[in-house]
Amino acid sequence: MVMCSVQELGRVRPVCFARTLLYSAQDAIDRGEAHSAGIMLLRATRYYLEAMCIAHDVKPAKSLLRVIRQLRKAHGINEGIDDWLQEITKVGLKCVRCERVQPVSVENCIAFLHFILNNSPEVEFPTREGGAV
Repeated sequence: MVMCSVQELGRVRPVCFARTLLYSAQDAIDRGEAHSAGIMLLRATRYYLEAMCIAHDVKPAKSLLRVIRQLRKAHGINEGIDDWLQEITKVGLKCVRCERVQPVSVENCIAFLHFILNNSPEVEFPTREGGAV
């Protein structure tokens, strides 16, 4: 889910709810449910990419990998983040297809997506208390 927040200097910073899904995905990993954690990871990635598309005026495609390329062309994300988002998406898609995936790789992707979210000034994230950061 993505919604727009207060305007800052003529730009609207979208609010992204990806972090709450990442917390749920980590809980699923702790319960030993790697596939459901991977599905939540993929959904959180989609929420983040939709918010970045709003922030950079990019019309999102249906495929997450295409959205990543579109954002790269629009200079919304850099090359290193592009590679990691592609890897996160591939791990999530393996979980959706019920292919074999190592729980540690899902856990690493969750951690790295947290890192990406922490370093995204274009997007606001609600805190656990309900406000936006």
